[in-house]
Amino acid sequence: MADIGLFGGTFDPVHNGHLQCAAAAIAEAEIAHVIFIPSARPPHKNQKSVCNFEHRLAMLERAVEKCQQFSVSDVERKRSYPSYTIDTWNLFRQNETTSANHFFIIGCDAFLDIKSWYRWQTVLARINFIIVVRPGYDTSGLQILLDQTGFCTTGHVITDWYNRNGKNTIKLLTTETDDISSTQIRRLIRQNQPWTHLVDAQVGSYIREKSLYR
Repeated sequence: MADIGLFGGTFDPVHNGHLQCAAAAIAEAEIAHVIFIPSARPPHKNQKSVCNFEHRLAMLERAVEKCQQFSVSDVERKRSYPSYTIDTWNLFRQNETTSANHFFIIGCDAFLDIKSWYRWQTVLARINFIIVVRPGYDTSGLQILLDQTGFCTTGHVITDWYNRNGKNTIKLLTTETDDISSTQIRRLIRQNQPWTHLVDAQVGSYIREKSLYR
């Protein structure tokens, strides 16, 4: 049974760090395929400051072209409400014709804020996660949160956590990825500083062609 990674985010723009996280999920967590899901209406973002959905989708499509294990979904394009994780999870589970396991891929900092999420108790009770942890990152806060919310490890393996009261799991990735943020890229573009080394070449070409983030 193949595991599928669901990588949601604003991707404004998608950058090399995003692609490295997806690649790490395949290599380290043995995910068979990663689906990038750009949020149409990110609940924690100011909508006026987010680039048009079609541009973000187009950049993602260009970024994943070279990898057969990556794809992009526009499932959130027609949503008239914020892109909540639980709704996206349910949608993919309903549309899945196989018994594949789905894992949401997320950064550690974002996961630590999970108690502010919509229906966060349900999210933790049902959804599998792959959490990207930067090398050298202090995971003590994460381990406390997982322990308090019903998860445990087996033996000395602290990278795999299991729900004591359910069937979902959480995996921690420790593969080194570049420390890049979309905010950083947008700022560099506005300041006319070098930035193209932080994104896929086709993404860089698209940003220049459409004069984005100026």
